[in-house]
Amino acid sequence: EQHQFEISRELLAKAVEKASFAVSKQKARSAMSGILFQLEEDHLRIVGTDSLRLVMFKCLGVPCSETLKTVVPATALKGISRLSGGDSCKVTVDKKHTSFDFGTSTLIARIIDAPFPSYERVIPKNNDRTIRVERELFWAAARRISLFAGSNAKQVRLDIDSDSLKISAEDIERAHSAFETIPCEFSDIADGPGKLSMAYSSAYLLGVLQHLESHEVIFEVGDPNRAGTVRPSANEPGVMLMMLLMPVMLSTYV
Repeated sequence: EQHQFEISRELLAKAVEKASFAVSKQKARSAMSGILFQLEEDHLRIVGTDSLRLVMFKCLGVPCSETLKTVVPATALKGISRLSGGDSCKVTVDKKHTSFDFGTSTLIARIIDAPFPSYERVIPKNNDRTIRVERELFWAAARRISLFAGSNAKQVRLDIDSDSLKISAEDIERAHSAFETIPCEFSDIADGPGKLSMAYSSAYLLGVLQHLESHEVIFEVGDPNRAGTVRPSANEPGVMLMMLLMPVMLSTYV
């Protein structure tokens, strides 16, 4: 039995590029080395995760008449945007393969026969603290500060006040540290304006900020020891992009 749907080349390439960022590089975790294509009755979801970060790209304008899940190796989808053909792609899924037909060229990939993680369970639904910050400013500051992060954890700490975000890092072995403060908007639905501290892997944080393209990004967090979500302040028409990031143990330095 075959299942088919059609998607624009541009949308497919963008979704694959975003999801590939979060795919596991460990071969032993076979399902997580792939990208999930999940058909819902009113949209298509393209998801990548390695359990510490997750990208979910919703294509709201893709007509799907059935529900289906298939996992395609991320390595097979590299360079998919460079295949010859038209502006749209017809995707066909059977029991063992997924094919991407662009008209004059077709990519056929073997399906990963392993269950994809139940990613919906880890997406927080009641994060009531919101941080809005200019993406490029945040990325540049975090990149500079990450140079001072310790070699093991590569941890970047975020201390958020009602209107400022302090980014800091420390390397105990080399006895150096650095911090930088940038403006932000922080609100706590439960308590109004407040303070919050959390920490992330610098590589993962920079990756998230690099793969979002909006002028501002919005972090939604609850308990600082649990997953937070990051999304663009404004999505492109017909698209919903969400990234999830697991925090690391918060260091005690100030």
